[in-house]
Amino acid sequence: MKRSFILILIFVLTLVIATTAWAGLQKTKVAVIDFKILGKGHADNGVGHVVANRLIGALEKDGRFEIVEPGLIEKVIREQQLVLDKKEHRLIITDTAKLLGAKVLISGFVMKYDDIIEVNVRVINVKNASIIAAESAKSTPAVSLDRIVDQLVDKIINLFPFKGIVVFRKGDSIAIDLGRCDGVKPDMYFAVFKECKAIKNPNTGQVIGFERKQTGIFKIQDVKDKISTASISAEKFPNAISSGQMVVSAEKLLVSEDCK
Repeated sequence: MKRSFILILIFVLTLVIATTAWAGLQKTKVAVIDFKILGKGHADNGVGHVVANRLIGALEKDGRFEIVEPGLIEKVIREQQLVLDKKEHRLIITDTAKLLGAKVLISGFVMKYDDIIEVNVRVINVKNASIIAAESAKSTPAVSLDRIVDQLVDKIINLFPFKGIVVFRKGDSIAIDLGRCDGVKPDMYFAVFKECKAIKNPNTGQVIGFERKQTGIFKIQDVKDKISTASISAEKFPNAISSGQMVVSAEKLLVSEDCK
């Protein structure tokens, strides 16, 4: 009953609140809620809010995420005294985030013991309330809290790679269908993949995926609003990279041995 009431309340709120949709980039909608404080003797009980705000700022700056207004979710959590550790409560929280348009919910906890502060982050799929990733980092007198939060932000962002296609190639230069509006920046690296074979469910015959082989890697040089040009850093064999192939953002060190 409580859950049904909350869903109706949030549905009404989403009808009342005006939302603006940018016609260009389809960003991933993310909900970030305050991190819970665990352990005794923490100097600042508001550090959970600080960590959440720093994470929100980093995700917004990245360019490929749209942040759901966290106040609405926090209000539901506060009024119903919900906690993510309880499955029934997590379902209510993720249903709330889902009705607000979020695809992913990010939260966690901050724990202090002795002179060490540990930050744990959970990335939750709002579709089924499952935890799809968990990351943690510890601060010491030599490593600041800000630094470990930045490390966690990098790990979270890497869970959501850029994806696009090669639109044309000329010599060792290519162009992709991602640009400044998508959050692409110069000096970023992308891996290129060719879809080789369809993977089918043996019982139904339905195509559930494709076997992909890496054909190369490139580095972004120039970025326009909706397109970027790049120089090929390595490819499996001459002219292995061609138009129509999939591109996925990647670290330079993730290049396949075959492509070096």
